[in-house]
Amino acid sequence: MKKYFWPIALLVLIAFRQMAGSTVLETFYSRGLYLFLHHVLSLVSAISPIPLIYLLGFGTLVFLAIRFRQWRRVSAGRRRKVLLLLRGSCSFLSAVAFFFLLLWGLNYGRQPVEKRLNLQVRPLGKEELLSEYKRLVDSLAVERQALLKKYPPLSDTSTWVVPPVAETLIREALEKVLSEQGYPVGLYIRLRELYPGTLLHMGTAGVYLAWSGEGHYDGGLHSLQKPFVMAHEMAHGYGFGDEGICNFWAWLACTRSENLLLRYSARLAYWRYVRAALQHLSPETFRQAEEHLPKGLQNDLMAIQRQMARYPDILPQWRNLVYETYLKSQGVKEGLKSYSRLPMLIKAWQLKKQKD
Repeated sequence: MKKYFWPIALLVLIAFRQMAGSTVLETFYSRGLYLFLHHVLSLVSAISPIPLIYLLGFGTLVFLAIRFRQWRRVSAGRRRKVLLLLRGSCSFLSAVAFFFLLLWGLNYGRQPVEKRLNLQVRPLGKEELLSEYKRLVDSLAVERQALLKKYPPLSDTSTWVVPPVAETLIREALEKVLSEQGYPVGLYIRLRELYPGTLLHMGTAGVYLAWSGEGHYDGGLHSLQKPFVMAHEMAHGYGFGDEGICNFWAWLACTRSENLLLRYSARLAYWRYVRAALQHLSPETFRQAEEHLPKGLQNDLMAIQRQMARYPDILPQWRNLVYETYLKSQGVKEGLKSYSRLPMLIKAWQLKKQKD
């Protein structure tokens, strides 16, 4: 039985998730056990001068090297050694998956935020997207001028690098909106900047690591992107797995912040989602809207695009397939499309606030 401990433990945990249901997971895991486990992880994160992802990666390589050396020294026939290798690999991967679910992954099964906030999410039509596109362009133009006054004298973001945003500002903004909506706060979630290109070459701007309890964002991001991505990854740390929901929390937290850079970063990110949705739904309407785009926003878009072009995707189709499969296996029905739900979630939120 000891030989199959981790595969059995993983199956038991998966079975528990399926049988428990969202209400039980919300009450006893997301608002209970998960909070305790994260407090324990944060003790290690607080004293580590470097991202724990590097220590975990190095430790994993050392462990696998030792195990492989032990396997090579086993005196057995080829068939027996192959079976030992397969069994060892199965146990290792099962242990990795078990701790992923235990330390964070069970949050995928919690009650949907849309249900708890009573958000009526629906697809947006062309006119709704166009109206939001124009509203955001006007809002961004005003805030951009305020940013230029605060960080003079440059007017083109191709060379305009705004100062970094402190992790504490992100935490304060996010905890404020979460607590207002009845979610537990008080977690110490570190945000770590990784070497430029580490994540962008894999087609992602940030990642939350369940085994370390830390959020990460790529150092190669344009400085205007970083605040929103940081808030998104921190939202994962508060126990939310759905990518669209983390975008929503990041938008709500940053746009309600008194920090001008946080607000601009979030609205710029949101506008880019609206822009992409409008382009997909009505290319001609999108083309006409782009003809009246202010020069400042054009500069922002070009600056971000140039920055991203420095870190092209490696095997993007394979990466999309793997991540799509992963998200759907965790109950995110939209898969990669969950990222683009932000305009629908914000529209539902705005309609709710109008009724309240």
